[in-house]
Amino acid sequence: MTQSFSPNDPTLNRSNEVLWQVEENYTAFDWFKKVIKNTFNYKGRARRKEYWYYILVASIIILIGFTLDGILDTPDTLSGLAGFILFFPSLAVTIRRLHDIGKSGWWYLISAIPLIGSLILLFWNCQETSPETNQWGVPAKRVH
Repeated sequence: MTQSFSPNDPTLNRSNEVLWQVEENYTAFDWFKKVIKNTFNYKGRARRKEYWYYILVASIIILIGFTLDGILDTPDTLSGLAGFILFFPSLAVTIRRLHDIGKSGWWYLISAIPLIGSLILLFWNCQETSPETNQWGVPAKRVH
């Protein structure tokens, strides 16, 4: 069941408006921290900015791990540890991102299909926030 979103939407409350205003000033690291704080939150929605800034910072952390592994001659130890630690936050934000475009988190499993599944997931993660309130909540960002 979806309904159109408007500034007068009864499901929109003051806390959503305040949150959206605060998030307008977030840095990449703020988005990363938000995802980490929601590591085991598989409900709700995540906007593109939250998803992609998290991916950017997580990729930099893993790249630093690879670099240090090379310098310290520790084959994939630090990068593997970083990847392991970042797995659950990555899973959670991807599921919430799917919710934001109106898809069930179970669609994450499409990435198990070699190449094509990952491309489909990439395409979905690039889509704009769905402006409708859906079963996972109000849009993750203010939609005009």
